[in-house]
Amino acid sequence: MMPNFAVLLSYLLAVTQAETYLERLRNIGSVEEFLAMVVKDGHPMSIEDVYPFASSNHGEKEYISGGLVLAAPDECSPRPMAVEIPRAPGDTANTIYWPECTRVMRCGGCCPSAKLACVADEVENTVLHVLKAIAREEGSLHLDWVGPLAVNISIHRSCRLQCRLTPVDCKHNQMFIPDECSCVCRHQYICNNPRQRWNGDSCRCICPGSRNCGRNTIYDENQCRCVILEEAQEANIALGGTMSQADIDAYLLENNGSIDSVQRQPTLAPTTPTTTTTTTTTTTPAPTVNNGPCFDVRCPPFWRKEVRNGRCLCQPRYG
Repeated sequence: MMPNFAVLLSYLLAVTQAETYLERLRNIGSVEEFLAMVVKDGHPMSIEDVYPFASSNHGEKEYISGGLVLAAPDECSPRPMAVEIPRAPGDTANTIYWPECTRVMRCGGCCPSAKLACVADEVENTVLHVLKAIAREEGSLHLDWVGPLAVNISIHRSCRLQCRLTPVDCKHNQMFIPDECSCVCRHQYICNNPRQRWNGDSCRCICPGSRNCGRNTIYDENQCRCVILEEAQEANIALGGTMSQADIDAYLLENNGSIDSVQRQPTLAPTTPTTTTTTTTTTTPAPTVNNGPCFDVRCPPFWRKEVRNGRCLCQPRYG
C-alpha cells in the first residue's frame, strides 16, 4: 500500500479546523461568544437573530424567543457535591460511619464538546472528623462505640477542561493530537484491494459490511465475502455436487467434520480386451481419459472449479 498524500493533506487541514473550534469552545463564556463562531449562509450569527427580546432577572440577562427562555450555562467550576467518607483498611460491613457521606467542593458542570471533560486543576486536602461504631449483630438496636476518626478528603479549588482521551488510549499505530483530542493513524494508505476500505480505528484496509456467514462457510477478508469451507466443498464433491445442506451436515457429522478419513477408490481407466489370432497377437491401448482432480467434480451454479494443493475446490465466480 502506498501513502495517499492528498488524503493526508486534507486530513491536516481538517485537524487545523478542529483545533480552532475546540480551542475556541474551551474559552466560551456567553451565548454571544458561541454565536460568534456560528455562520448561516456565509454570515456570522448574532444574538438578535435568535433572541430578539431580552430581560433581566436578578441581574442576570435572560434571552426569550417564542415565549421560551434560553437555558443558563453551567460551566466547568467547583461546586458543593456529595462524596462518600473513605473507609479504613480492615473495615467490614458491620463498621458504621456517621455521617456516611459529606458535601465538599468538587469540579462539575458542562463541557462544550463531548471530547472534553471537566477535571480538577488545583486540589487541596483537608481533614474531617467522623464517628465510628460497630454493629454487634443483625437485628441489634445498639452499636458498640469505637470513637472519632480523622479522614482525609480532597477539595477542588479550581477546574479546567481536558481531553477525555489521552496518549495512553492510542494504539501502537496511532498518535495523539492534543488540539483535536483524538487518536489518529500515523500513516494512511490507499487500499490496493478494490473491495476493501480504509478504517481509521484499526488503521488498515478492511472489508465493509457484515461478516455474518451461514453454516459451513467462513468470511474471506481478501474476497470480502463468505466462502464455503473446504470440508463442506469436499462433502459436496463426495455427494455428487448436490449441495443439500442437510446431506452435507449429516456427511460431516458421520465423518467427524472432515472427509479426510474416507478412503477414495481410484478411478481406473477403461481398457479393451486383448485380441489373439493364430498368427499374431494385437493389444489395443486404453483410450486417454482425463483423470484430473476436477474431472468428476460438480460445483453449484455460478461457481468455478479451482485446483489447490492437488484438490479440486469450488470458488465463487467473480464478475
